[in-house]
Amino acid sequence: IKEIDKDGDFVESFRFPTCESEDYASLFRRIDLLEKVNACLISSVVPSVSELVFEAVRCVFDIKPRLLKREDIPMPVRVDEPQKVGMDRLVEAYYVYKNYSLPAVTVDLGTATTLGVITAEGFIGGSISAGINTSLDAIGNKGAQLFTVEPFAPTSVIGKNTSECLNIGAVCGAAAMVDGMVNLISKELGARVTVVITGGNSGLVKNFLSTEAVFDENLIFNGLKELYFA
Repeated sequence: IKEIDKDGDFVESFRFPTCESEDYASLFRRIDLLEKVNACLISSVVPSVSELVFEAVRCVFDIKPRLLKREDIPMPVRVDEPQKVGMDRLVEAYYVYKNYSLPAVTVDLGTATTLGVITAEGFIGGSISAGINTSLDAIGNKGAQLFTVEPFAPTSVIGKNTSECLNIGAVCGAAAMVDGMVNLISKELGARVTVVITGGNSGLVKNFLSTEAVFDENLIFNGLKELYFA
């Protein structure tokens, strides 16, 4: 993310593979950022790769990054094992905790589909299920007459061939799951909830949701920005 200040907008974002064998320094050198990066905040759920990225940033940009820790997030985490909650979930929850009407539910549609429940008391838990790509990979590998497909936005909820059926089951099934889970959470809390949806597959799902929701593709980046300037 470059040329960002406390009140500014994100200008660019980049995706890199998460892999211990990746040469992150070489990746960073290929981006037109060398003279524009003067600070860095790292949040990660893969500790071994966090160290590699930390050293690559220090080496390439000649700055000392900040590695975000759980104790850096000024929000109560009221679950049985707070140390095991993914940093991505906490960063997203923190931004919602500070900026949205509560109670609220974050929905991150990525490798996993994670829901986080945030109330005035802080982060109180949620759910984790297989993401769209993960589900498609699993069924393709386990089904004798099935195969893996890349997810795409369906034009119908009734498939006419195996590829369409697999895709609809994953994408529209994810939407139905989100609708159902939000409804169950709302009932358990006894209150209407604000729903904030993010993640790489949110664009595929949003047109099939019945739930009223805010779509924020930069939710985790907004959380990191808020924490950096906190």
